[in-house]
Amino acid sequence: MPRSTASFIAYDVRPAKQTERRGIVEFLNCAKHAGFNVASYRYVGFGGTKFIDFQLMDRYVGFSSYRSIEHDEDIFDRCKFNKPFNSIEMYKGPFSVFLSTDNYDGNSVYWLDFEIGLNGELFSNVNAIAARAKDGDVILITIKGNTPGGKGTPKSILKSRLPGLKTWIERLKPGQFTDKQFPNTSGRVLLEILKSAFSNRSAEGKFHTVFKVIYEDSVPMCTVGGVFCRRGSQRPGKLKRAVARSLATMCPRGVAEFYTVPLFNFTELERILLDKSEVDNRTGYSRRLLTLGLSSDELEAYCKVSRFIPKYIESAF
Repeated sequence: MPRSTASFIAYDVRPAKQTERRGIVEFLNCAKHAGFNVASYRYVGFGGTKFIDFQLMDRYVGFSSYRSIEHDEDIFDRCKFNKPFNSIEMYKGPFSVFLSTDNYDGNSVYWLDFEIGLNGELFSNVNAIAARAKDGDVILITIKGNTPGGKGTPKSILKSRLPGLKTWIERLKPGQFTDKQFPNTSGRVLLEILKSAFSNRSAEGKFHTVFKVIYEDSVPMCTVGGVFCRRGSQRPGKLKRAVARSLATMCPRGVAEFYTVPLFNFTELERILLDKSEVDNRTGYSRRLLTLGLSSDELEAYCKVSRFIPKYIESAF
């Protein structure tokens, strides 16, 4: 069994990841306004040793209960020791086994923040959760978006890993398999996996994709999120209108369109000027930043997601 990345990656100091997390918090609060009774939901995720997303969810969203899945037996006791509040229940084992034995009656928010890319394991897990999803469940899936390596071309490797999508993958163009373009391609494939998985539930309901984000701190990652609702439900439409008002950047309307979190590297003083310019609508601050060599595209990109970008401070003694 692969080693959990929680044992060697500092998940609490990844700015792009944290920007995505805060966007997900906003997405879930939009769901509240759209008629999803999120406060009564259970939150299911992979807390690791630091439970960063669990702490954010508890503070800014609020759920009735929490469940953390840990597949790495070597760090399970460490995870259990570090859980920040008692309402987090721990499960030792793969997510697929957890799902096959889970008898929870209520609704859930699943954030499956996987440490894998596009492969058969992902395909099986998505199919399993699609088969068990309840009306109103929220599902977010994060995967690695790096180009597949091994013998053969990236396209042939992907077709061998996902034989069920072989025909669809064959239609992808060579340019979509470059290192630069593949994060977006992985997102499109993930969308197709979800479409295929939920097709067996089409008589009952539909999975509505809303949240689509690509980010990178070290490895490119892709997240797709949405809701499964019975046919005729008004909630998906309300949710899409809610995110259009407050989270349009991370929830692009295009079917295969993703938002990519920029890699900002502003100083503390520059961020003060940026934030003042945005709040006070004072263009003088922006002009000052432009004279320092920052581009107008950088400033515009920052303003779109500034409220989600974390601030880290290192003290010198």
